[in-house]
Amino acid sequence: MKEQLRSLYELQAIDVKIARANAQIAALTGSKELRAKYSATKAALQKVEKTLAEYELEVRDNELQLKSIDEKRGNFEKRLYSGAISNPKELSATEKEIEALKAKQGELDVRTLELYEQVEATRTKVESARSILQTVETQARKAIKYESDEKTRLEAEISELTVQREAAVANVTEKALFSKYESIRKHNSSTGIAKVIDGRCEGCHVAITSFTMSNLFKDNEIETCENCGRILFMDIA
Repeated sequence: MKEQLRSLYELQAIDVKIARANAQIAALTGSKELRAKYSATKAALQKVEKTLAEYELEVRDNELQLKSIDEKRGNFEKRLYSGAISNPKELSATEKEIEALKAKQGELDVRTLELYEQVEATRTKVESARSILQTVETQARKAIKYESDEKTRLEAEISELTVQREAAVANVTEKALFSKYESIRKHNSSTGIAKVIDGRCEGCHVAITSFTMSNLFKDNEIETCENCGRILFMDIA
């Protein structure tokens, strides 16, 4: 029985390596997080670019309006000061039109100056967002390559270990023992057998009862840890 338990323990060493490699593959999530960050950063850039475009469009519209108002005002003032208008009503109406154009021009001037400041501030934000996006993109590309390479390496390692496992399984001729091991390790973090070290179970570190220890020395039956259920193995000559 002892040799069978030793073979089973050697099999478990392979199973632990396979489980560890699979866990490492499952943990390769850095690029996923960075891709999400890239999408969020890109969306933020597009939002600030849209704001900048809206400001720039409003600036152009205001500049065109100011030009049009300036031309209209110039025409009214030319007529007003040239003496071409003699009718008092028309004269009053022209003066009011000029005042209205001045007021509108003043409003547009104030708003346009505000827009110039907003455009500059938003351009700075755009440049910053583009820089951040470029950094995140570089990080994401590196993470994707690293994870791809690491996954390939781990999958190759698992393939090699799987071949080793098949040979190790063949050494466990006690099929009932193997079946028990497979059943137990599903519930114990990929381990189904544990050495007894200094009177304690290697798996859960709980002390083994004297009765179980006595049976282990006899080496007649399969003994399991009363606490975690793992098959117990005493590696003695």
